[in-house]
Amino acid sequence: MSGANEDLWADATDPAVMVERLRKGLGPRGRRPLAFFAIHLARLALPAMPDARSPRALDVAELHLLGLATAGELADAASAADVARQEARHAYAQYAHGPATQADHAGRAVRMSDSLGAHAAYHAAAVGFYDGLVGHTRDALGFRALVLGAGPRLALTDDACRILRELAADPLRPPPFQPAWRTETAVLLARQMLAANDFSAMPILADALQDAGCDGDDVLNHCRDPGRVHLRGCWVLEAVLGS
Repeated sequence: MSGANEDLWADATDPAVMVERLRKGLGPRGRRPLAFFAIHLARLALPAMPDARSPRALDVAELHLLGLATAGELADAASAADVARQEARHAYAQYAHGPATQADHAGRAVRMSDSLGAHAAYHAAAVGFYDGLVGHTRDALGFRALVLGAGPRLALTDDACRILRELAADPLRPPPFQPAWRTETAVLLARQMLAANDFSAMPILADALQDAGCDGDDVLNHCRDPGRVHLRGCWVLEAVLGS
């Protein structure tokens, strides 16, 4: 496999290209990392989610993927987030036809931001990834930033690509992961980190995997990289648990 082909994943700067590569490489198995991607991506728009029902739905959806929340709990949280979405959309509609004063422009921007944030949260939790999610998340932050005077947040693509590389190794050249590496110690560490949402033990996991015979640089380096921000859905932890 050529280095240029490797760069299509490692150095990608367009999340749409990465999502397509993931879909092509993993097929139906790509739904799970994309579901995690939807949750983590929508969370980037938390400043545009003043209604607690929206982030709550994302939290429950994540726990459901990990087997830590029931389908009923997810349905209830998604239903509440849908109500929040409809209320935010109605609040924006009330402003959309108001007088065009400067204050009303600001009010529209805030309510548009809230509406987009609530929309992204509901769909990410209830449906999973959809092709408009990156744009909706970016726009939710952009409208918020316009009101705050910070300028629109247009660098979201960097965050999206970083998240995708955390959730999946290159799907067209996945690194091997041997069942023998799933030792009791490795599995226990993975479960503890996911349950606590604390990934400080990733270097210890690397040692455990190496003790079990793992010599894959992709796996070990992913665990030991001090600059990497790990997330639930991390592809190494998923491999350790056979998810």
